[in-house]
Amino acid sequence: MYTGVVVGIKETYAGRDALALAQTLAPDSIHLALTHVRVLEASGRRAGNSALTTRNRTESLELLSAAREGAGAAAEILSVLAPDVGSGLHDVAESRGSDLLVVGCCRRSAIDRVRVGDDTRAVVHRAPCAVAVAPRGYRRRVKTIEVIGVAYDDSAQSNMALAHARALSLQTGAKVVAHHVIQLNASRVGVFPMPPVTDVAGEMAHAREQLGCLGDAEVSVAVGRSGAELAGFSERVDLLICGSRDRGIVRRVALGSTSDYLSRHCACPLIITTAGVPGPALSVAPDRLSTA
Repeated sequence: MYTGVVVGIKETYAGRDALALAQTLAPDSIHLALTHVRVLEASGRRAGNSALTTRNRTESLELLSAAREGAGAAAEILSVLAPDVGSGLHDVAESRGSDLLVVGCCRRSAIDRVRVGDDTRAVVHRAPCAVAVAPRGYRRRVKTIEVIGVAYDDSAQSNMALAHARALSLQTGAKVVAHHVIQLNASRVGVFPMPPVTDVAGEMAHAREQLGCLGDAEVSVAVGRSGAELAGFSERVDLLICGSRDRGIVRRVALGSTSDYLSRHCACPLIITTAGVPGPALSVAPDRLSTA
């Protein structure tokens, strides 16, 4: 399904986690590029001096070579210079026409993420293609994908995620489960336009009835906060796929972002599909991709 894959390599272990996930999701990838981004320091950006980087090119290539040899994979290695990790990986993926970008889970503390930024979040934000995030230690517990979960709320973004899940199910033979979270005390849009929840059982029955149109996908309904509920759901599936609304920095801070939360708390591998970028899923077996 995914034929052009870029794997972000930042450190040895996270890089191997990402590479292991790339090989699981795209075992027949035609173009696989292991990429390390050398980030320009602030002084280098001001002075326009590309020699000032966090790692020099030799160290970068050594890191990439170790990641490739450790996994026994045949892949191209790329060391690129960019203002930040997100833009560097985006440029590589866009220039190569890649349909999947794979990274490891951010290992920084909450304080460090606020102070210097979250590279995983930066990669997801405005990505030119779908982004897959490997959980910590994934390289040591790679498993067959038998159940694919989808965060579903009948939005255009969640329908895109469902399309990717169905296309992957054709490749892997996995079962697809669409999981809808009813948020208490929150107004909702789409097929569930109703006031704050008071009748939980009734709401769940209504949601199941509305989601019955998903055909081959099983339906799961829960009540609670989206991020926490989906993180719990991720413990019961082998891969979770969600759509990104790409609200922008201000709205993500004000409203929170489920995809941001899952990129740090998902128990299984996570794929975040990009709004407005169909990707390869929509070109595979269109009769299986219909949500009607």
